[in-house]
Amino acid sequence: METEKKHRLQRIEKFLQTMDQGVAIISAGAPLPKELKIDIQFRSHSSFFYFTGMEEPDAIAVFSNVHPKHRYCLFIKEADQKEKVWTGARIGLKEAQELTQADAVYPWEEFAKRLPEYLEGAKNLYYTIGNHKALDEIVLQNYHTLQRRLNYDKKVPQTIQDLEKSVETFRVIKDEKEIAAIRNSIKATQEAFFQAFQETKPGMYEYQIEALVSYIYRKAGGTCSFPSIVASADKSTILHYTNNNCQIQEGCLVLLDSGAEIEHYCADVTRTWPVSGKFTKDQRAVYEAVLAAQKKAISIIKPGVEVPNFHQTALEALIDFLIEEKILTQSKEKIIQEKLYQTYYPHSTGHFIGMDVHDIGPYYCQGKPRIFEAGMVVTVEPGLYFRLDIEGVPERFKGIGVRIEDDILVTENGHEILTKEIPKEARELEKILKQKK
Repeated sequence: METEKKHRLQRIEKFLQTMDQGVAIISAGAPLPKELKIDIQFRSHSSFFYFTGMEEPDAIAVFSNVHPKHRYCLFIKEADQKEKVWTGARIGLKEAQELTQADAVYPWEEFAKRLPEYLEGAKNLYYTIGNHKALDEIVLQNYHTLQRRLNYDKKVPQTIQDLEKSVETFRVIKDEKEIAAIRNSIKATQEAFFQAFQETKPGMYEYQIEALVSYIYRKAGGTCSFPSIVASADKSTILHYTNNNCQIQEGCLVLLDSGAEIEHYCADVTRTWPVSGKFTKDQRAVYEAVLAAQKKAISIIKPGVEVPNFHQTALEALIDFLIEEKILTQSKEKIIQEKLYQTYYPHSTGHFIGMDVHDIGPYYCQGKPRIFEAGMVVTVEPGLYFRLDIEGVPERFKGIGVRIEDDILVTENGHEILTKEIPKEARELEKILKQKK
């Protein structure tokens, strides 16, 4: 515990060093509105948890490198008697200070009153608008009030910088503890996929596979990092199909896109396999094309490579297949320029992953491609989708959807496939499926 506290304080100190005479305000987020009359497990905003390690609704962290006394303070809501009856006690001021080692911890109700003393003397305010409506009103009201009172003997923030863009440079590079946490989530995900391979059979329903993987994640102390997609037959051509209510038929493919989240870190994996235990000729043709595209995309990932390049690599490999099968007949250049491939491959090849399944960090920074660096973790997930309603698709491919996804760690000398223990070679899958209970 003490090591974890020290680690988070070091993160805060590094962040403070990047701020230009500033104050940063980070909200944990708000619980569901009371009028909904339901209570669900609260999950702090990832950037708040990254620095504080707290799961407290409405909590606020303030970081300052200009305040004379406090570089790090917290404002938290303590539970009233009614909340203690219905949802239990919240963390108290003393417990919060012990947990976080913040310089000061105040009641949430004092935030509006105390905020001006943190804003005064700052050149920049680092804050992301839109995560907490009530907090937005307090922060912006104080900011505009100070702007109106601007005089020569007091410095007040002249700009509001997007906090998430400032935090992004930290969160996009994972440290050893974060990588270990991702590996832990992948371990549970691996178990879930192996169980799904073993249990899938004709006649069962997609939601039964969903229930199976959810149980394994909960058993491991986690939850789903996003709603699992269990898509059989032509439903596999729907990118974010989450109904999961169809009966699985003999001879079809099953696409499972799922991942565990444990201790705030996520996994995200997709596998596609034949419920009968053996790919048909046409299913295998599509599958091998997607697998080859994925392998090519993964192979180029290393420090110094432009991040968008792995998408382009996968895309060109998939286009080659579409041309070879005469599904697209135009030149490769025209297909790319006019995005004719989007009928069959409408999404990008991957995204950063970490505390959020679609983690913080764009592929382009100020109009320039981002460069891969050691410590980044990215998914690589090409696919091909031949919907039943698409004209011009060979009949043998209609209703086939295939996606294959792995989580990739960028290392000093190249990359590591973190999810490599989850089989994806067609022959490996067929071998496992033959060994069903």
